Amino acid sequence: MNAVKVDDTRRVRLPMLAPGDYYVPEPMGENSILLHKVPPPRRQMTQAEVLAAIEESPVQFKSNWEALKAEVR
Repeated sequence: MNAVKVDDTRRVRLPMLAPGDYYVPEPMGENSILLHKVPPPRRQMTQAEVLAAIEESPVQFKSNWEALKAEVR
């Protein structure tokens, strides 16, 4: 068994793991941790991408704001 040391920023270097991979730690007791590989998280959309998606959306309001306010009040 090869021992690894935790550095000052609480990191552990494991040579068999690839950089950029994502793992979820699962504590298995007081002295054990199991790592589960998970897919990378989805990238968040930029403001420009969000606005473009809204413009391309098939959901469109047919009335203006004043008509909508009058309808719900």
